[in-house]
Amino acid sequence: MKRSKRLKTLVELQGKLAALHEMRHAGYIARANQAAEEAADLARRAETGSPITDLFPDLYPRRILMANARESVNRVEAGREARMIATHTLRGKTVERAMREARAEEERESAEKDRIEAISRRFHEF
Repeated sequence: MKRSKRLKTLVELQGKLAALHEMRHAGYIARANQAAEEAADLARRAETGSPITDLFPDLYPRRILMANARESVNRVEAGREARMIATHTLRGKTVERAMREARAEEERESAEKDRIEAISRRFHEF
Protein backbone atom coordinates (compact mmCIF):
# COMPACT_ATOMS: atom_id res chain seq x y z
CA MET A 1 0.00 0.00 0.00
CA LYS A 2 1.35 3.40 -0.93
CA ARG A 3 2.35 5.78 1.81
CA SER A 4 -0.10 8.45 0.63
CA LYS A 5 -2.99 5.99 0.88
CA ARG A 6 -2.02 5.00 4.43
CA LEU A 7 -1.76 8.67 5.37
CA LYS A 8 -5.17 9.35 3.82
CA THR A 9 -6.62 6.66 6.09
CA LEU A 10 -4.96 8.36 9.07
CA VAL A 11 -6.41 11.75 8.05
CA GLU A 12 -9.88 10.22 7.92
CA LEU A 13 -9.37 8.57 11.31
CA GLN A 14 -8.20 11.84 12.90
CA GLY A 15 -11.30 13.55 11.49
CA LYS A 16 -13.56 10.90 12.99
CA LEU A 17 -11.81 11.16 16.35
CA ALA A 18 -12.17 14.96 16.33
CA ALA A 19 -15.89 14.59 15.51
CA LEU A 20 -16.32 12.11 18.37
CA HIS A 21 -14.70 14.51 20.82
CA GLU A 22 -16.83 17.39 19.46
CA MET A 23 -19.98 15.39 20.20
CA ARG A 24 -18.75 14.51 23.69
CA HIS A 25 -17.79 18.16 24.30
CA ALA A 26 -21.27 19.30 23.30
CA GLY A 27 -22.81 16.72 25.65
CA TYR A 28 -20.71 17.89 28.59
CA ILE A 29 -21.57 21.53 27.89
CA ALA A 30 -25.28 20.68 27.69
CA ARG A 31 -25.15 18.76 30.99
CA ALA A 32 -23.20 21.59 32.66
CA ASN A 33 -25.77 24.14 31.50
CA GLN A 34 -28.59 21.90 32.67
CA ALA A 35 -26.99 21.56 36.12
CA ALA A 36 -26.49 25.35 36.34
CA GLU A 37 -30.15 25.92 35.47
CA GLU A 38 -31.19 23.36 38.07
CA ALA A 39 -29.08 25.08 40.75
CA ALA A 40 -30.56 28.48 39.86
CA ASP A 41 -34.09 27.06 39.90
CA LEU A 42 -33.51 25.42 43.28
CA ALA A 43 -32.09 28.67 44.68
CA ARG A 44 -35.20 30.56 43.51
CA ARG A 45 -37.46 27.95 45.12
CA ALA A 46 -35.48 28.08 48.37
CA GLU A 47 -35.82 31.86 48.52
CA THR A 48 -39.59 31.83 48.06
CA GLY A 49 -40.04 29.48 50.98
CA SER A 50 -42.37 26.52 51.08
CA PRO A 51 -43.61 23.90 53.52
CA ILE A 52 -40.95 21.53 52.20
CA THR A 53 -38.24 24.03 53.12
CA ASP A 54 -39.61 24.15 56.65
CA LEU A 55 -39.73 20.35 56.96
CA PHE A 56 -36.31 19.73 55.35
CA PRO A 57 -34.18 22.84 55.84
CA ASP A 58 -31.02 21.27 54.38
CA LEU A 59 -32.72 19.81 51.28
CA TYR A 60 -32.37 22.81 48.95
CA PRO A 61 -28.80 23.78 49.93
CA ARG A 62 -27.66 20.16 49.53
CA ARG A 63 -29.32 19.79 46.11
CA ILE A 64 -27.90 23.16 45.03
CA LEU A 65 -24.41 21.99 46.05
CA MET A 66 -24.90 18.74 44.14
CA ALA A 67 -26.06 20.61 41.00
CA ASN A 68 -23.10 22.99 41.25
CA ALA A 69 -20.73 20.03 41.63
CA ARG A 70 -22.24 18.36 38.54
CA GLU A 71 -21.83 21.61 36.62
CA SER A 72 -18.20 21.88 37.68
CA VAL A 73 -17.38 18.27 36.76
CA ASN A 74 -19.05 18.63 33.36
CA ARG A 75 -17.20 21.88 32.63
CA VAL A 76 -13.88 20.21 33.49
CA GLU A 77 -14.73 17.28 31.21
CA ALA A 78 -15.80 19.69 28.45
CA GLY A 79 -12.42 21.38 28.73
CA ARG A 80 -10.66 18.03 28.47
CA GLU A 81 -12.68 17.19 25.37
CA ALA A 82 -11.87 20.61 23.87
CA ARG A 83 -8.17 19.84 24.28
CA MET A 84 -8.71 16.47 22.60
CA ILE A 85 -10.47 18.22 19.70
CA ALA A 86 -7.52 20.55 19.30
CA THR A 87 -5.06 17.65 19.49
CA HIS A 88 -6.84 15.56 16.86
CA THR A 89 -7.36 18.57 14.61
CA LEU A 90 -3.66 19.42 14.77
CA ARG A 91 -2.65 15.81 14.19
CA GLY A 92 -5.05 15.63 11.25
CA LYS A 93 -3.55 18.74 9.67
CA THR A 94 -0.02 17.40 10.21
CA VAL A 95 -0.87 14.04 8.65
CA GLU A 96 -2.71 15.78 5.80
CA ARG A 97 0.40 17.83 5.04
CA ALA A 98 2.52 14.65 5.09
CA MET A 99 -0.02 13.01 2.78
CA ARG A 100 0.24 15.86 0.27
CA GLU A 101 4.02 15.64 0.40
CA ALA A 102 3.89 11.86 -0.11
CA ARG A 103 1.57 12.27 -3.10
CA ALA A 104 3.87 14.88 -4.61
CA GLU A 105 6.86 12.56 -4.08
CA GLU A 106 5.00 9.66 -5.67
CA GLU A 107 4.09 11.85 -8.63
CA ARG A 108 7.72 12.97 -9.01
CA GLU A 109 8.92 9.37 -8.86
CA SER A 110 6.34 8.31 -11.43
CA ALA A 111 7.29 11.16 -13.77
CA GLU A 112 10.98 10.34 -13.35
CA LYS A 113 10.31 6.68 -14.09
CA ASP A 114 8.36 7.67 -17.24
CA ARG A 115 11.22 9.91 -18.38
CA ILE A 116 13.80 7.15 -17.82
CA GLU A 117 11.64 4.68 -19.78
CA ALA A 118 11.24 7.18 -22.64
CA ILE A 119 14.99 7.81 -22.75
CA SER A 120 15.65 4.07 -22.59
CA ARG A 121 13.28 3.42 -25.52
CA ARG A 122 14.98 6.13 -27.59
CA PHE A 123 18.36 4.72 -26.74
CA HIS A 124 17.36 1.22 -27.84
CA GLU A 125 15.90 2.52 -31.10
CA PHE A 126 19.36 3.58 -32.31
